[in-house]
Amino acid sequence: MAISEMTISLPFGISDFGGVTSTTNQEKIWADRVRSVVGTSVQERVMRPAFGTEIPRTLFETEEVMSTRIEEEISQAFTSYLPLLTLDSVSVEFDSRVDVITATIIYELPNEEEATVSIGIATVSNDQPISEVLQ
Repeated sequence: MAISEMTISLPFGISDFGGVTSTTNQEKIWADRVRSVVGTSVQERVMRPAFGTEIPRTLFETEEVMSTRIEEEISQAFTSYLPLLTLDSVSVEFDSRVDVITATIIYELPNEEEATVSIGIATVSNDQPISEVLQ
C-alpha cells in the first residue's frame, strides 16, 4: 500500500465536523505550493525573507519587459523552491479591460502527470492597491 501525502487544503477551511480541511490530491497540493511561491513577494515572510518572487516589482514596466521578467521569476522560483516539479512553460497575458495580468504555468508533477495553474497575478487600478486574483 502506497503512503499518500496529506496537507491542509487551501484556501483554509473548517470541515463539517469542526476539523481543518485537508487533501491528499497531489495535483491540488502542488498547485497550492506553486501559488504560495508565485504569490509571495521576496521579503514578505519574516523568517524566510528570500522566499517568493520579485513579480510585484515588475508591475510598472512595459508589457514586454513585465512578461519576460514574470516568466524569469517563475522559472527561478521553480528551480529554487519547487525542484521536484519540471516547468514546461509559462505564458503571460494582459487584459487591459479589467486590468488583470494572468500567468498560466504548465508543469510536470513528480509522478510525471502534467498540471496547469493560472494565477491572476495582480489587478492594477488607479485608486486600488495591488491585489492577487485567484482563478
